[in-house]
Amino acid sequence: MTTVREIASNVGVSPSTVSRALSGSSRISEEVRGRVLREARRLGYGRGRASIQAATITLGMAFLNKYAWPQFTGYDSLILAGVMRGAREARANVMYVDLQQRLHGESYRSFMAARGLHGLLLRVDDETHRIAVDIAAERIDVAVIADRYEEPSVSFAVSCSRNAAEAAVQHLIGLGHRRIGFCRNNVLDRDHRDRLDGYRAALAQAGIEYDEQLHISRPADVAGGAAALNAFLSSAAPPTAVFYTDPLMTVGGLRRAAELGVRVPDELSIVGVDDGDNTRQMTYPIYTALCQRSPDLGEQAANWLARCCGGDHLGDGPLRLVLEAYLEVNQSTAPPPDRPVRVTSQGQRLP
Repeated sequence: MTTVREIASNVGVSPSTVSRALSGSSRISEEVRGRVLREARRLGYGRGRASIQAATITLGMAFLNKYAWPQFTGYDSLILAGVMRGAREARANVMYVDLQQRLHGESYRSFMAARGLHGLLLRVDDETHRIAVDIAAERIDVAVIADRYEEPSVSFAVSCSRNAAEAAVQHLIGLGHRRIGFCRNNVLDRDHRDRLDGYRAALAQAGIEYDEQLHISRPADVAGGAAALNAFLSSAAPPTAVFYTDPLMTVGGLRRAAELGVRVPDELSIVGVDDGDNTRQMTYPIYTALCQRSPDLGEQAANWLARCCGGDHLGDGPLRLVLEAYLEVNQSTAPPPDRPVRVTSQGQRLP
């Protein structure tokens, strides 16, 4: 049976300090208390677990993807809403933290202890992907939202959209489309790589050669979607359908089609993405969408991590949550027209 003396020996403090930390004494610093509670939890010390569960868990939320903070995208806003809901369900608090405020040479453990944090939720991109591994190496409970890890020390919750993207393109091919434009965010992150893989797989299965001219990248906003449609329709061989891999791009493409007098779906089919806030229901026509449950990623990651910090998941291993996106067919897709719509480079529609 684990004893206070064993915990004290492992942490490097006196037994009386361990007792005070477990009882919630204000005489113990948050840094020492955190070390004691984590060791008590690791050893399965019942009193330590009860103390953690009774105390208020505080999770840090750090956005390390360059396009999220301080101006959140819709995707990150939805994730944050889910995080707050999941934390509330677990009776935990959430604090935004900027990891760039760490002092030179300061460990992540010290940074978190100074702020009273028990675990850390992260949004990362390709450049900051490895930071989660570095944090976990300091025996900090960490969960990444919207990315995957092979390392067992890092938990994650991620949406998989490859299969839904493949189904979306198969839907267009089934309607008779053979030239299908693909417009993605100019930052090729995991989500957009998944969708590109699905696009290419569907083309290959149908015996349709991949055409680099039909693959366009633009900023993931309304203007980017509109610019992409101009580029597609002013090409020498325009597509009869376009797959946009971002919600705002989809809205931009639909709006630009209306400005050009291009009837969707009679003259051009459009498939888009909906991150989970029903953007597809706010357009005319309601667009066929690859749908993912972004708020659920934040909710389940935060709820799991809060309970982990409270000792509920001891011995269960890391979180490996993968939520599959799905295709919803709506009003923006139909068989292709007899001939594709063409516009000039200045955006004038050709007869």
